[in-house]
Amino acid sequence: MDGPSERPAERAERVDDHHANSTETVVALLDRRKYTISFNFKIGLHHHSGRVDMRWSSAYPVSLTYNLRIRRDVAQWPDDTVYGYEDQLYGSSTPAKSYTRTEGQNGNGHNRLPYDGKRYFWDAWNLHLRIDGTAVSTAGSVQSDRATCYKTTTCKFKKGDT
Repeated sequence: MDGPSERPAERAERVDDHHANSTETVVALLDRRKYTISFNFKIGLHHHSGRVDMRWSSAYPVSLTYNLRIRRDVAQWPDDTVYGYEDQLYGSSTPAKSYTRTEGQNGNGHNRLPYDGKRYFWDAWNLHLRIDGTAVSTAGSVQSDRATCYKTTTCKFKKGDT
């Protein structure tokens, strides 16, 4: 392995109050070859739940597995995990050029977004990347846009607050 992966800036797009897309690129280096993996979150909010579409793609076959959790966005402190999709491993353990998975709003994460007026996001973490059978380290996690979850109404993506 030539070195750990690099983490370019995230690209986020609020579609409307209840839908947002975010794409983050993970770059890994192996034997002087650059592998670019594009990871996309497409979120559809339903009251205090979310339909989470996760997709990653690569020009070369890679294996990428990860765990998923919902976190509270905390300024100047580590973020809090409010729900972990326990014992659920997402991604492809066999080499592939793309992978898509949907976690439905009525699935394990149903009604897991708190009613407290704070900001929340989905976090793909514990990333395991393998290229040509070799493990490649990745830094951090991949995160969705932030949604604000209110006490008396549904969660929303606020303009300028992703």
